[in-house]
Amino acid sequence: MPSTRLFRTPCIVHLVRNSLNFCGWKDRKIVAKDLKRIYKATNDVEAEKALDDFEVEWGKKYPSIAPSWRRAWQEVIPFFCLPARCSENHLYDQCNRKPEQGDPENHENKGQLSNPLSCM
Repeated sequence: MPSTRLFRTPCIVHLVRNSLNFCGWKDRKIVAKDLKRIYKATNDVEAEKALDDFEVEWGKKYPSIAPSWRRAWQEVIPFFCLPARCSENHLYDQCNRKPEQGDPENHENKGQLSNPLSCM
């Protein structure tokens, strides 16, 4: 039986939305652009560097955003292990899936990607 790794990641869209709730309307576009550097990073090291840069840039004005990402960081890291196309699908899939849809094979796996290549 092949070993399978389950990926349980928070929905990146929800992390971004939550982050934008902390910032003022005037800064939303630029904050969203800077957050994009985090979740569009090619690996977890690059993403953590982008998060550090974000915190330097915005930490004083919006002190709650970077810590909210850091609290979820251990769950965000598997997102960067996915191939680019797959992670792009996964970015939106968890948010757009209705509870009754679930995983067609196993309703217990809602929000989990058991095979990173399954979305290719």
